[in-house]
This record gives sequence, C-alpha cells and structure tokens, in this order.
Amino acid sequence: MEMEQHIPAIPAEYNRMFYEQQARRTIDPTTRLMMHYRFLMMRKYVPRTASDILEIGPGDGELSLLLASEGFHYTAVDIAAERLASWGSRNQSAINKVAADVTRGLPFADNAFDVVLCGEVIEHLPNYREVLQDIYRILKPGGKVVLTVPFEETLKYVVCPRCGHLFEMNGHVNTFSIKSLSRDLKDAKLSPGRYHIGHTKISRELWKVAHKIRVPGAEPALDPNWRLIPFIAFHTCRVVDHLTHFMLRASDTWLLMSGRKSS
Repeated sequence: MEMEQHIPAIPAEYNRMFYEQQARRTIDPTTRLMMHYRFLMMRKYVPRTASDILEIGPGDGELSLLLASEGFHYTAVDIAAERLASWGSRNQSAINKVAADVTRGLPFADNAFDVVLCGEVIEHLPNYREVLQDIYRILKPGGKVVLTVPFEETLKYVVCPRCGHLFEMNGHVNTFSIKSLSRDLKDAKLSPGRYHIGHTKISRELWKVAHKIRVPGAEPALDPNWRLIPFIAFHTCRVVDHLTHFMLRASDTWLLMSGRKSS
C-alpha cells in the first residue's frame, strides 16, 4: 500500500513554538518504555567502527547520552534550544549541542559524520526529501543513516486555537510505508538497507510486562547495569515484531530503516 499524505507547511515560528512546548511535557511511563525500545533498536544499527555521530532531533537526549557514554564523538541538533537546555545536569561535554532548523540546511561540513541518526523526525518536515539530500552531503563516504518514522500512519488534523492553522495532532505532515521510504532514500542517493517494523501489539505488551520485573535499586532500559531482563525482552520483542507486524497492526507502530552512502 502506498502511504503518502502531505498538508501545507506551517510557519517556521509556529513549528519552533510547538517543539519548545514539547520540552515541558511529561511523558507517561509506558510511552517512555516504548521509546527506550526504539533507542535500543537504533543503537543496534550503529557500527562499532563509527567515530563521529550526528543525531537530528534528539528530544530529551536519551539516545545521545547512551551513545556519548560509549565514547563516540557525538553531535545533537534540534530546532528547540529550550529542549536542548532542558537536559540540564545530564549534559555531558562529550555531546556537542547545536540549535538549528534543519529544514533550512544542516549546519555542518561535507563528509563530516560516519552515522546520522534521525528518530521520529522526518514525518514532521515538509521538505524532508531535501533534508535527506543534506544528510547525504554530510555523511562520509560509506557512512550510514538510521531513520525511524511512524509506519503507515493515518494523520489526524485539528485547528490551532492560537494561530488558526490546520495542524496534525502530533505535528506530522508525512506518512511512510516501506516502499515509499526506500524510494526516498534512493532519490537522495542513499542505498536502502535493513528495516524493522517496531512494536506490534504483542511485542509492546511483552516489553511492558518485562519492565514490571524490577531489580531493587536498578534503573530500566538504558542502564548498562540492568542487563538480563531487558536483554531477553529486547531480543524477544525483535522476533515477535518480525512475526506479527503484517497481521497485528497498531496505531503507534514504527518503521526503522537504514541507508548508506556509497564509498
């Protein structure tokens, strides 16, 4: 099924305000667990040989902090300066934080990064194809991009009471299928690689149950000292996702796909 929907672009200032407000929201525990699983899946696609990594739209910085702690040279770019600042005391000197609107161009040199991570971002960007082309530019030869997007999402619109513009409830302006995202990568001269459909109904419930089994004093999901249960749950969920995504769809199912720049 071909899944492409678009609505007119929202003025840049309203976009910035929307994402600044995201920094003040409280994410419920179940949603955060779902995000942890997605971060861990993205981490699986990062080569150990990589050195310089860029993350576009790092949100609350969970993935940034995880990878920076592993010794990668890490840069995070986001339109919302307030959101970057909200990391507070968790900010590590290993992370170079850049406030910029990526729809106006990525403010980095050509051939600068081994890996570009872009999780749940391009569905928000009216000119996402231009952003993919810019990702190609800043990747080193042989470099890799790792994307996640909502999978075959149905967009739901509301009218903003402040500005009067039509706005999708989650700020999304594009939808994607495996076929359409593969084509978009090819159009940006990036060779599509492996993909994964994440969090079908069964795997999502397994993940939630696993995280109810807590080791006293331990932290969930991203803490390297809390390994066994997340390890088992993570790999079980990966298998279940592969087996069930075509028959048990959920509204918050997501697609992960990698792409590579030729050497």
